[in-house]
Amino acid sequence: QSLLLRQAHRGVVFLVGERNWSETIIKNWCVSADMSVESIYVYGDAQLPGQRIDHKNFQHYLGTQSSVFVYADNAINPNVFSALSGTVKRGGIVFLCWTTLPDCRSSIYCQRFYRELQESEALLSITQGEPDEVNIQQLTALQSHYQCSKIPLVSANEFLYGAITQDQSLAVSAILKVALGRRNKPLVITADRGRGKTTALALACIELSRSKNRHFNILLTAPKKEAVNGLFETIKAALAGAIIDKNTLTYQNLHIEFCPIDIMLLKKKPADLLLVDEAAGFPLYLLKQLFSVYHRTVFSSTLHGYEGAGRGFALKFYDIIEDFGLTHADIYLNQPIRWAENDPLETFVFSACLLNAQLHDIPSDIIDEQFTPQNLRYQDYSAAYLLANEALLARVFSILVTAHYQTSPNDLLLLLDNENLKLRVLLHKNGDQMHIVAVAIIMQEGDIDELTQAQVREGKRRIKDHFLPQSFLAHCGATNAFDFSYWRIMRIAVHPNLQNKGIGQHFIGCIEQEAQHKHVDIIGTSFALNRPLLNFWHQQGWQIARVGFTQDKASGEHSALLIKGLSETTHAFTSDAIVEFYRAFPFLLSDQFCHVPSSLVLDILAKRPQTSCAIPSKFDIQSVRDFVGGNRQFDPCAYSLSNVLLTTLSHTTKDRNENTEAFCILIARLLQKHSLAKVCSDYIFSGKKELNLFLREAAGKLLN
Repeated sequence: QSLLLRQAHRGVVFLVGERNWSETIIKNWCVSADMSVESIYVYGDAQLPGQRIDHKNFQHYLGTQSSVFVYADNAINPNVFSALSGTVKRGGIVFLCWTTLPDCRSSIYCQRFYRELQESEALLSITQGEPDEVNIQQLTALQSHYQCSKIPLVSANEFLYGAITQDQSLAVSAILKVALGRRNKPLVITADRGRGKTTALALACIELSRSKNRHFNILLTAPKKEAVNGLFETIKAALAGAIIDKNTLTYQNLHIEFCPIDIMLLKKKPADLLLVDEAAGFPLYLLKQLFSVYHRTVFSSTLHGYEGAGRGFALKFYDIIEDFGLTHADIYLNQPIRWAENDPLETFVFSACLLNAQLHDIPSDIIDEQFTPQNLRYQDYSAAYLLANEALLARVFSILVTAHYQTSPNDLLLLLDNENLKLRVLLHKNGDQMHIVAVAIIMQEGDIDELTQAQVREGKRRIKDHFLPQSFLAHCGATNAFDFSYWRIMRIAVHPNLQNKGIGQHFIGCIEQEAQHKHVDIIGTSFALNRPLLNFWHQQGWQIARVGFTQDKASGEHSALLIKGLSETTHAFTSDAIVEFYRAFPFLLSDQFCHVPSSLVLDILAKRPQTSCAIPSKFDIQSVRDFVGGNRQFDPCAYSLSNVLLTTLSHTTKDRNENTEAFCILIARLLQKHSLAKVCSDYIFSGKKELNLFLREAAGKLLN
């Protein structure tokens, strides 16, 4: 507590007792500290004045600031707790209210959370039934702490541009360089919560407004408008006469507009500078499209936070920048602004939610080594074992975070508390040391009672953690889906330094062997569909049973369900599911899947079972010959061309590889029904005449 009194830090008050008792303590403290209702955030069932927040709307408060955050729920939601604790400014308090101590027997996550809480320097614990004078002394100390924290951390005008830290000042300079310097040199700003990255964007806009001979039109986007409200307010406070009207701010020669990213891309709104705040909250495919439209861009993202894994995001985003042939600049903001350095609440949240799990280094001799099954060990770890081995837990989670940038703090809860979840790890032995090289999370599905099965079949309920059988039932019409046992690989991740070495293939083989040994009937997975991933799973002998009709929110790609039968009893079931998908897929290409890249459609059709292929008639073959020879036009021959194309793609691997572009164009025109104008635009044809000549030549390859 003495540390909190001396420095502008934040603290956690852990209240254990009846709800009305904890409510009284919080009310009295807020009154004595002269707290405004607007600065109090309340999550849970506490009846307190303040802004009420639930698990559905908590993201609307990101980017805002609070003085008090009350978490009144015995069940911890890591996403909510980590996000809203980051809104608390220096001197603020997080009140964690539990009616009883957590039942650690039923929740390993709670057991770990409580352990981290007890070890935290941020903690002040009060239990109902303690002598009143103890509570009074502790609350008096909190009041002194809050008053002490109002002292400014730095003097005004210490840094350029009105920045509060040197890091922030450097960030503003870098933003100005993007706006005023050479085009096509994007800037990526990363920081932990509370480092002032959004304010840096605002300070740069203020500085640009002082340019006398130039008008600046700035576009701003973020996952939620609420996240950048503070940016508008900062600019308005600094520029007397600035006008905020809904999503715009205008001041003399400065115009700033907030625009949702999808609308911005659709309308291709012009801008002198594009600012993307909380970039990790956007799907990568949308960010990728920005580079084709905007040439002066700044991306700001939280490194450890609610958005998922900023580190995983950064790795994948940098790859996208390089694919465009661009060089980028990096700025990392280290010094906190919203609170003082070494803040105990931040330390606690980082450790409790594993936001700071660092990816372990792999020795160079292992990276250069040729991997064989003999030097790899397949291992399972229970949640109880992970609880007792914190370093192991951190290493496992760090690989998941790096591989999947949408990994969130709630995934730690899933890993430790879900009884149907299995963790498998691939280890490499190097002398006396064992290094984790790959991690997989597997969900065991299908084992439910007959009454629940009947309710699911009748559409009366949907059960959690049984994705595969419910997908077969709801989307594939398989009424016997719950007759089988399933393993679903939810996540599989190889250490970034060891990818493309065959480790993933070996790992999946180990999982399949274990599943067979344990008499699992079907193994499956689901992911956002793209060519590299699809080809990887195809190489393992897995096949598509379903492709979702809607695009994944994170990737913009359609989700795919791939399966592999592991027992004789499931052969007919899995074969039927795969065949029925491929029978329907060509029909769906002109509507539901018309925007899927033709190259991906080519890869999907390459694995089409022969039993789902209709044999082209003699008339079809003759129609193709007529079209190739110029005796008939495209439209009268289109149906026959489609039949021959589908058969060719599922038969000829060599021809398919040698004529990829020709087959992709035929797919786009014949199966996806793309217009002449679109095909000409996508594949750079001068017009209809040149395209038709190419189509005749491409159709000739079908006859081979």
